[in-house]
Amino acid sequence: MAVPLPVRKRFLIIYTKKEIKVKRLIVLSLFLILGTSIYAQNTALKVGIVDADLILQQLPEAIKANGDLKALENKYKNELDSVGQAFSKEVEAFQKEFQNKPNDPKAREKQLVLAEKQKKIEDLQTKRREELLNKQDELFKPIYEKLYDNISIAAKEEGMHYILNKKSGQDPIVLYADVQFDLTYKVLDKIRKAAGK
Repeated sequence: MAVPLPVRKRFLIIYTKKEIKVKRLIVLSLFLILGTSIYAQNTALKVGIVDADLILQQLPEAIKANGDLKALENKYKNELDSVGQAFSKEVEAFQKEFQNKPNDPKAREKQLVLAEKQKKIEDLQTKRREELLNKQDELFKPIYEKLYDNISIAAKEEGMHYILNKKSGQDPIVLYADVQFDLTYKVLDKIRKAAGK
């Protein structure tokens, strides 16, 4: 079961692909500069990777939040489908009634009423989309905070300088990473242990 908007996709909402490429280039340049300066100081740079999507797919609270979000999404979809079907029937009735009477004053009046109803439907769609995004933020914010807190703890325990998100099935930001630095299951264990306390 996939989480509705994995970490990477949440950022794609805000940034365009070109902006992301530029930011990737900047981040990779920073790693090269930092890596060179740290290496020059005879200190080994330790970079860890975590598959945040995998962790989120296995967290019970993320699975529940995803289910709650899907239920709300289905509720809104059914509401909008119902309103849309009623509007379509009104448009069909209008077309049948005034098909051969284009200059009828009642036709213009009815067109204005239908245009107003269409605007209300579009406003409702926008409102429901915003409510869905707000609910997603409300449900997932504590989950992401828990994830990031545990990543930070695991990174400190392992003496890591950086932890990067390993993309599951997507273009990776890092082209090579030694699997010994993958902290995904350690973070997952920490979260499970914390939940068991």
